[in-house]
Amino acid sequence: MIRYDEHAEFQIARRNIEKAWIEAVLQEPDIVEKAETRQSFFKCLPGRHVMLRVVTSAGRTGIRHHRLF
Repeated sequence: MIRYDEHAEFQIARRNIEKAWIEAVLQEPDIVEKAETRQSFFKCLPGRHVMLRVVTSAGRTGIRHHRLF
């Protein structure tokens, strides 16, 4: 189950992002960047002019909290 923080829910609504797109980014990212406490997953989706970035806490298992930028 994916849980989204308040910022993510706001960005999903504001940018008309489908939650299925977020799942696609997490399942098959084009690029993954790892930092000390976070992982960023990027994917270029058809019909979009920018990559979708999904940020998760690095190394956490179970329920992940996602942020969208």
